[in-house]
Amino acid sequence: MIAVRVSAYTGVRGRVGREIVKGDLIGVDPDTRDAVPAPASGVVKGIRFDPESHTLIVDIEAAEIAATLQGRGRRAKR
Repeated sequence: MIAVRVSAYTGVRGRVGREIVKGDLIGVDPDTRDAVPAPASGVVKGIRFDPESHTLIVDIEAAEIAATLQGRGRRAKR
């Protein structure tokens, strides 16, 4: 799972369960106000609010990781 932190003031571009592609805009960096791109392709698994830093943490299950886990599951069933 990959966790990406973005500003809660500007929100998140994406929803839980939605697929994203590496490079898609996720949000804005809370410190620099630069755009934060998705570091990998995958599915948004969760969005959490951190009240201490007033940021949102976007949890992404990378497609490469999901494919590896599915492959392991298939081998285990044999």
